Amino acid sequence: MSALPAERPAPVARRATAKRAMVATAHPLASQAALEVLSGGGNAVDAAIAAAAVLGVVQPMMSGLGGDTFMLVRSASTGVIRSINGSGGAPAALSLAWAANAGLQRLPDRGMLSASVPGAVGAMFAAHGHFGSGRHSLKALLQPAIRWAADGVPLSPSVGRFFKQNAELLLRSDSTARIYVREGRVIAEGEILRQPELARTLDMVAQGGAEAFYRGEFARRLIEHSRANGGLFEADDLAQYACEIVEPISLPLPQGVMYSNPPVAQGMVLLEALGILARCSPGTGVSRTHRMVESVKLAFVDRNRYLGDPRFVSNPIEQLLGDKHLSARARRIDDERAIVSIDESWLPFGDGDTTSLSVADGEGNFASLITSLSTPFGAAQVIEGTGVLMNNRAGRGFTLDASAPNCLDSGKRTMSTLHTYMLCDSTGVRLTAEHPAETASPNGTCRSSTPC
Repeated sequence: MSALPAERPAPVARRATAKRAMVATAHPLASQAALEVLSGGGNAVDAAIAAAAVLGVVQPMMSGLGGDTFMLVRSASTGVIRSINGSGGAPAALSLAWAANAGLQRLPDRGMLSASVPGAVGAMFAAHGHFGSGRHSLKALLQPAIRWAADGVPLSPSVGRFFKQNAELLLRSDSTARIYVREGRVIAEGEILRQPELARTLDMVAQGGAEAFYRGEFARRLIEHSRANGGLFEADDLAQYACEIVEPISLPLPQGVMYSNPPVAQGMVLLEALGILARCSPGTGVSRTHRMVESVKLAFVDRNRYLGDPRFVSNPIEQLLGDKHLSARARRIDDERAIVSIDESWLPFGDGDTTSLSVADGEGNFASLITSLSTPFGAAQVIEGTGVLMNNRAGRGFTLDASAPNCLDSGKRTMSTLHTYMLCDSTGVRLTAEHPAETASPNGTCRSSTPC
């Protein structure tokens, strides 16, 4: 009888160091744009904006002007951390009553009925106006994205796989197919993706600001496209959009204080799971993994029971992250068996995708940003004449169960799977990104699973 294999050691993250700044993104062109901004005197927020704009061009299936963005920003001068919520609500006409009259059991996960008001542009302007260095105009920060959209960029292998896997989806809409399909097939790895209409929209935003996007030419085109394709968007849905800048939620841990985005972001899932784990014995090997899985299960149960748009429902974050609740949750974990009976009354989320990035500059400013269309290619609807691919956050996120905190309502924002985090101690930021393998320290040290 053969012996059991030895337990595998944990993977060691790649380590990089830098003297003045650090960037971690999912694409080298986005990292290049951020580094150019930093080299030109910009700060971490400036660089994050430039990188995010490029990601929307070179990875169009994941993010873009039609999606949502959440950020955590740490100011070097004050040490204060702020959360930016760049998510949008459902159109005012999209309500439980409307869905019932339409005979829907759930919202569609593609098409214009699945889209919410895009908040990424609002987040971009909020971040730049409140936390940018003042040394770079937004017009300058968007130039790399405009250039790559106009000139074109070859599809990387990973992006090419997304296009191949979603070929049927991209053929459904004429406006979408016109961008991503050639001679009856989606473009493939290595081929050049040119997006001149998106370049014009990016330039319009660069010249005209958020006003041009939410109240100007883009808004007009979105409403026209929505009406022609079964959507419910009207002018006020976009004109009334406002990005939020608020205090983050936080939890003291032995390693420092962990910060994340408050509702509508699901940052409490991360904090609650970590809080539960902190109240368990450390464990090793299988027992440690078991406790991690169980703590996440319990945190997701609480997410489903309590989280929703705070403008519509109460979110008991202080209680969920309080010692009494976390200790009670920790006692639910049995090392001999898994929890199999959990609240599944509302679990609408399926597979999704997103992209995140982190930037640290030489002054000690940090920006951690996550941006998404919700699922690959979002609503699969490019707004005619704009090159902007819409999100499907409403269709993927809302439930039609009137008793659930995340039920659909006019103008309501769905509870979002997007969140980012920062772990800070007395020396500064120890960890910032979306993935635990990525870290940056105040002196510019970074361990990252993405290119630095």
